[in-house]
Formats: sequence, C-alpha cells, structure tokens
Amino acid sequence: MPLQLFSRGFLLLGLGFTGPVPARVAIELATLHVAGLTTAHGAGDETDAPYFLVSVIRPHAQSSFRLPASGHWRLAEDAVVAPTAVDLLELAPGDSARVVIAVLESEGAEPAPELASGAASARALSELGQPLLDPAGPALGTGLDGLSRAGVHRIGAVSLLVTNEGGTVWWRRMDCVQACAVLKGLPDGTGVALSMPTNGVYELTGAGGTYHLNLSLKAVN
Repeated sequence: MPLQLFSRGFLLLGLGFTGPVPARVAIELATLHVAGLTTAHGAGDETDAPYFLVSVIRPHAQSSFRLPASGHWRLAEDAVVAPTAVDLLELAPGDSARVVIAVLESEGAEPAPELASGAASARALSELGQPLLDPAGPALGTGLDGLSRAGVHRIGAVSLLVTNEGGTVWWRRMDCVQACAVLKGLPDGTGVALSMPTNGVYELTGAGGTYHLNLSLKAVN
C-alpha cells in the first residue's frame, strides 16, 4: 500500500471517523392558545389544566412521555403557553420518526395512568402495517379510552412525520388524529426541508374546548 494512502487512513481512524453524523431536529411548542375552555369539571371550574402526551414512533422502537413532566399548565380562557421545548430527535440518514402529540386536560396530579396509556398507544402505532404512514386515530384512541373514563378530557391529537433523506432533514407530513383541523400546513403540501424553522398550526376542538396549537420544527447543529 502506498505510504500516502496508509497515512490518510490512519489519520481518519485516529480522528474517530465513523461515517455520517445524525441530524438533530428540535420540536418546539411555539404557542398553545386557549380560545375556548373545555367543559367544566364542576362548579367553580373556570380554568383548564392541559398537558401533552407525546409518543415517538420509529420503525423498530417507540417511546412516550408527558409534558410538562410532572404537572399541567394552568390556563384561563384566551391564555397562551410560552414557547416550550417538546423533543430533540436524532435521525441518521435514511431514518424517520413519527411524533404524535395528544393534548389532554385533567385536574389529576398523578402522571402514571397517562404514561401507561401513552406507552400502549405507541406500541399500537408501531404495530400498524406502515407505522409511519397509516392513519393513527384508531390505534391512538384505543390507548387513550381509559383516560376518558377516568375524567380526562381529550382535546385533540396531531401527528408529524420527520425524515432524514441523504443528510437533508424534511418535515414530510402534519396530520390530524383526533378532534383536529390543520389551520396552517406545510408550504407545498408534500413537505418542506428544514433549512430554516418552519411552523404548522392546528385547531383542536375536543371536550367542548377550542385550542390553537402552533408547533415549530428546525434542524440544529
């Protein structure tokens, strides 16, 4: 082997060269606006206590978590939640992830039932024939039905599809899952490369309420 080629290969190994670096995608709640409160839980209930149940589904893995991690936001009518980080995805070239965000409302403080239902929903979604593309509504609804019986309001649920295509990160889909309408979709209808922050806006109308959910996605170094 020529000395020059040998030296170059040795240098790459010495620098820890391991191939393409995964792309990172930050998902942020830009705003959550309460245009109308959900049905009151009882006399004197004049606020909502919403929170997110987030499920991340990949081709061979899934996870679920609650946001805020140990509580709720407390909102009066016309109130707005300030920008809040939701998740940071790492996607290798050719990788993809579906993110389902269910917006729930409850006065209960114990997150365990919600997390168990979120995990069940993520498992059900991962078992779909095409887990990143098939309609998520029935599978997600099955996982969350028990929460409704426990007095949890289901305000709505949305789905995002993010891909890494040859090193370029795309926000390919934003869909409604439950009690939802897309107010501001992706610019060309088939997705957008995340060369700059991109926003999508949903309207959620479950449990008698009206919420506007503004999500921002951006690729980060």
